[in-house]
Amino acid sequence: KGITSILVEAGPRVVTSLLRQNLFDKLLFFVAPLIIGNYGSRPFVKDLNISLVREAKGLLFNKVRRVGADIFIEAYPESKESSRVRGELPDLRETYPEPEEQRS
Repeated sequence: KGITSILVEAGPRVVTSLLRQNLFDKLLFFVAPLIIGNYGSRPFVKDLNISLVREAKGLLFNKVRRVGADIFIEAYPESKESSRVRGELPDLRETYPEPEEQRS
């Protein structure tokens, strides 16, 4: 039996470490409709030593849903076997209805 999955909620240092070592099989993101930033503010990921698009760690979007005002994204690491064309994005024009419990 043993452990079959671990959920890690982390800051940039731990996230960067997991990404560098490919120690993840799924990423979950919530994107808020806000833009914030300041010199010295904390980034999502620290230095991965990747500066070219062709070197980027590719992701495959499995689910993209609207949750209230936010966007929820479930993504998996891109593999050599995947048939996705790099740069292809999910069609976000489709409107996802809010869950029943959020309508009131």
